[in-house]
Amino acid sequence: MATQYACKSCSAALFADQIDRDRRIAHCAACGAVFLIHPEAGHAGPPPANIDIHLHPDHLQVVRRWYQPRMWLFLMMAVSWFSIVAGFQLMAFEGGPAWTAVMILNVAFGVVLLYGAIAGLINRTKITVGNGRLAKHHFPLPWRGRLNLATDQIDQFYCTEGTEFQRGRSRPVYQLNVFLNNGSRYPILRRVDSLETILFLETQIEQFLEIEDRPVDGETFRKFQRQAALSAR
Repeated sequence: MATQYACKSCSAALFADQIDRDRRIAHCAACGAVFLIHPEAGHAGPPPANIDIHLHPDHLQVVRRWYQPRMWLFLMMAVSWFSIVAGFQLMAFEGGPAWTAVMILNVAFGVVLLYGAIAGLINRTKITVGNGRLAKHHFPLPWRGRLNLATDQIDQFYCTEGTEFQRGRSRPVYQLNVFLNNGSRYPILRRVDSLETILFLETQIEQFLEIEDRPVDGETFRKFQRQAALSAR
């Protein structure tokens, strides 16, 4: 009898065309989750080029560099934008309040573009797991998305696939998420180009926390948790 797999994120049943048995990867059509099937301890392999993993006796630290060559283009766009705004400002000696408001908006847009470009060039995301906590923050420039969770609240880590449009073409991007015992979900890493990178990190963190990776045969406990929560409302 063929093994029936269920999605580790939403518990939906998976069909044969959603499972790549050669790569041991399943893709849930219901929620977009992507995950390994029965990962082996040695599956992780070497870390990706932009990922540094430091394993210590009491904690695991993962640092991912944001750098991508296209960020230089955004930096050039920001500098060019400020040059254009400065040129218009020099030509407008008495533009009035409306012109001032437009200039303020243009400068604000330039600042956001410049800040994002510099962050993309130098920033890193640090994920620290240990001493009962999972913490995530971005540095050296502040950025939204900080996270601080108790590890005893964590049920599973899982990957989801999305689509990003660039130069008129769509390409898949992946996101590592954490699922808590109370049903909450939080992103750990967003918009990662490589599925192998996400699955590698998922495996490393789950092994360190000794979390049993699922899917499991048949229904998962999470499905019953959600049904109980809905019934209690």
